[in-house]
Order: sequence, then structure tokens, then C-alpha cells
Amino acid sequence: MLHHLFKDRYYILEQLGTGGFGAVYKARDTQQDDRLVAIKEIRLAGLSPQEVIDATDAFNREVQILSDVRHPQIPRLYAHFTDPLNWYLVIDFIEGETIIDLRNKIPEKRLPIEQVIHIGIQVCSILEYLHSQQPPIIYRDIKPDNLIQTPSGTIFLIDFGVARRYKPGKPRDTIAFGSPGYAAPEQYGRAQTTARSDLYSLGATLHTLLTGIDPEANPFHFTLPELPTQYAELAHLIEQLVSQDSEQRPESAVEVKAALEKLAQQVPVPGLLTLSTRGVTTCIYRQHQAEVHVLSWSPDSKYIISAASEGAVHLWEANSGKKMYEYKGHSDRVTAIAWSPTGDYIASASLDYTLHMWAPYTSFATSLARILGLKRFVLEKWEPITWALAWSPDGNQLAAGGESCQVKIWEMSELRLTSTYEKHADTVLALAWSPDQSYIASAGNDDTLRIWSPHTNTQKYTLRRPGSHVTALAWSPNSRLLAFGWQHHPITLCDHIGQQTYTLPHSPQDGVNSLTWSPDGRFLAASTTIERFIRVWDMTTMQLIYTYDRHNGPIRALAWSPDGRFVASGGQDKLIHIWQAH
Repeated sequence: MLHHLFKDRYYILEQLGTGGFGAVYKARDTQQDDRLVAIKEIRLAGLSPQEVIDATDAFNREVQILSDVRHPQIPRLYAHFTDPLNWYLVIDFIEGETIIDLRNKIPEKRLPIEQVIHIGIQVCSILEYLHSQQPPIIYRDIKPDNLIQTPSGTIFLIDFGVARRYKPGKPRDTIAFGSPGYAAPEQYGRAQTTARSDLYSLGATLHTLLTGIDPEANPFHFTLPELPTQYAELAHLIEQLVSQDSEQRPESAVEVKAALEKLAQQVPVPGLLTLSTRGVTTCIYRQHQAEVHVLSWSPDSKYIISAASEGAVHLWEANSGKKMYEYKGHSDRVTAIAWSPTGDYIASASLDYTLHMWAPYTSFATSLARILGLKRFVLEKWEPITWALAWSPDGNQLAAGGESCQVKIWEMSELRLTSTYEKHADTVLALAWSPDQSYIASAGNDDTLRIWSPHTNTQKYTLRRPGSHVTALAWSPNSRLLAFGWQHHPITLCDHIGQQTYTLPHSPQDGVNSLTWSPDGRFLAASTTIERFIRVWDMTTMQLIYTYDRHNGPIRALAWSPDGRFVASGGQDKLIHIWQAH
């Protein structure tokens, strides 16, 4: 198979490994911008009848589970197909090494304590997601061989061939599965496996990474590792995790993760990102009574404006969550908000067919002005709804796009409409003004991304993908790169004239609704309409380095603070989280 086009689509680059039933290959998907994928081949030739049954069951389980899950640390399933002698899965290619390979490179076969804690936290995040599905997904095979660490330290869970869904009331699993030494006692037919069975395997994994002792040599017997005094709680936690009585184990991955995070805050991992430095939630705003749709930071990073389905715009302190003011000028849900770079004005659009500009009441002077009767400006009351707003970096102009299929630009000093861009054929959903003020990027339901000059309305670059509209746009701070999210495609990056276009590794394949760059241009964060996770990439290495998973539902709005210290995220759970970005 090497170095030829498989199924007229996948160019096979190399063989990554072999297993009991087949092999895994690295390939390029020539129909998806040369996206790197892994092709898992299951060979039926030469198998006994029972082995064919086992391979068939494993294949079907993996297809079923991977088709249902979406998590940034679980490879995504893109396709599955068969021929008379082989079955195939096409999934994300994960660049990195298995934890067992990393451990085996060390002469004493033991990883540093801080690194083991870091690995445990990430595995708990994945298990928390799997166990929260309905019905819960029990992985049944947590072990170092099934964990891949990328160069940036992100952990991926691979190989779902023995995973199953929990069935309430069932006395035991139909067939015993698991790896000796890592499998909980109940996986040997004593009882049905539960979330606590996965926690047992996690405990066995942490134990072998800390001690170098292979649990397969003496299953169910664990000598507690001798750890420094500050990590005594870790030894106690492992003792609980590997209890043969499942009722004596922690109740959930959430509980284990909290214990590991507490330990992680003591000593950060050199060269890796831990929750002691990134992802710490510093404030949660709880005043919205419905799903949060839009938010924006003040230029000084002290305040946030946000709006939910209930219609009003809230202005509040980012460090305390204290609500300062509630703007009730709109009569329906707010579709877009943007704080001017000068800090003087806020623009808001709504399903009430109006576009407003109003003063933020964050000081005594502006509060007094409100009392004395300062009125808002209604820039336009028009039939088409506005869905996107973008200020010019100098704060002198405001661009708005929506169901008119146009982008209109207002001059703020005179509050007058100065130009209209009319190249779009359908609703404009996303707008972004380049930081150097040279270009505007606009896109929407016409499946076309356009980069054009707001000064002359001349078009510089057009990219069209029929059946796939752009849902989010964000310029890098140096104006050299534009990041955008396509429907049914991964996040794409291009320069301002489209000479270079490429996809972001490990990006979501659909539903991207928010993109935000760190002010120094080093990091990019993204959220989707269907996941409760926020991904963060290091753009110097193009590697996924972190996922924020504290929300209880899909994310709708995302923004990096202008000072670069925090990220604000809000969504379906009605909450807005402020979390540490570095």
C-alpha cells in the first residue's frame, strides 16, 4: 500500500504499526486539502472463525462509538469502508508518541511525578466526557499503550475497539475485555463494567508510570509508590483508584481530576502547560437567564459586554463579575456587539432590525451623562437583520453585515453611511477588519470568503467552497494571516492575498462559531456550536496545546482580552467564564 493512491483518495505515506488483526498507515486525504489521516486496516484473511467474530465486533464497536463522540482529545472518525478481505477506519492522524514508548525511553521506566499528574488530569477530562454521555461510554482499556502525547504535551485517547455503552440493570458484560493488569476485577465477568472500572485502569496506569512496575506481572497487587511528602495525597489517591471493591474507588473522573489539579498547582511541569498556569477560571458571570450568544471586551480589559437570548446587553467587571449596567434599548435578541477600540462607544445589533451605537457607562462621567439624558444613536432601522459588526482599528469607522447581503460602513465622527460593499449573494455572517486597516474579510451563506479594501471597495481575494459557508473570521494581530472556520471543513489559514492556504492540525471539522487570537499573535483559540470545549493552538508550532472544558454546554461566544491575560467564553449553559490564558 505504501506510496500509492488508495481508494482514489488517500495517498499512503508510511506504515505506523501492526497489531493482532492488521496495520495502521499514515496517509494524506487528497480530497480534503491533503489533511493527514490514519488508516486502520483490519485483515480478515488467515483469521480463525472466532477471530473473525472478534475482529468484526471490535470494528463495529469502534465505528459506533467514534461516530457518536466529539472531543478534542479523541481522534475523529472520517470514514469507514470494507472490501472482501479487509475493513478500514479513517481517523485523525495524531503526531506524537504513546506514553508507554515515552516511559520505555527512560532507563528506570519512571516518568517525573509532575508529568504523571499532568497526564492524569487530561485523561480524567476525556473520561469525564465519555462517562457523561447517555448512556455512558465505558472505555475499558485505559493503559499507557492507548495514550498518545503530542510534542506540545496534549494527550489523546486512541483505540476504541473494546469500548461499550453502559446498560443499567445488566449483571455483567457479555464478553470479558481488557488488558491484564490494567483491567478492573469486574471486567473478568464478576459484574458489569462502570465508570469506576475506567478509574481503576487509570490508577493502574498512574502507578506504572510512577514506579516502572508492569501490573501485568502481578495483577491486582500494587505496592504504593514512595513519593515526596508534598505528594502523599497522590499515593493515597492511587490506592483508592485500584481498590478491588469498586465502591471504595472515587465516584467519578470529576472527583479524581479535582484531586490531581490540586496537586498540579503545587509544582508546574517544566515545558508543559498545567492548570497552575493556564485554564484557571478566575471569574464566572451568572446574571444571564438564557443562552449567551455574543460578548466583547473593553479596550482596557477591565469590562465585558455580553448578551443572551433575553435581549438586554449586560456590562460588567471582568475581575469580579459585578454587573455595572444593563442596556435595554433593543426589543429582541441581540445578534452582534462590538466595543470600539477607543472605548467611547458600543455597537449592538438585534433581531428587532435595528443597529444601535451607545456610550458605555463605566465611569462617573458617563453615568452622569446617562442621568442627564444622553440618548443612544440608532444608526439604521432596516428590514434585513445585522449579524456581524467590526470596528476599524482606529475606531473611526464601523462595518456591519447581515441579511441585506451587503457590508455597510459608517463614519463615526459624522454618523453617516460612507460606503456599501455589494459583492455577496447571500446573508453576511462574519466580518473582520485587519489590524493594519488595509482589508476587510467578509463571508456568509453564499459559500464565499472575500477579502477587500474598505477604502476603494476593490476585491483582493476570493475563496469559494460550494455547500460550505464560512462561520467565523479572525485576523492575526500582524494582519498577515486570516483564520476562518468553514462549515464541514477544518479551520483554514490564508495570507491576505490568498497565496498560501492551509488547514490547522487537530481543528474541529464543523460548527466553528468563534475564533480569537492572543494579542501577541502566538495563540489561536476556537469554539464550536456543538462542543463544550475550547481549543487553543500555539501558532509558532501549529500544535494544539490546551483544551478548556469547564462549560456544561456548547460555546457560542469567545474573546481574548486585549491585554492578553484572559479569555472570556460563554454559551448554552448561560454562564460566561473568564479564564487565565497564560
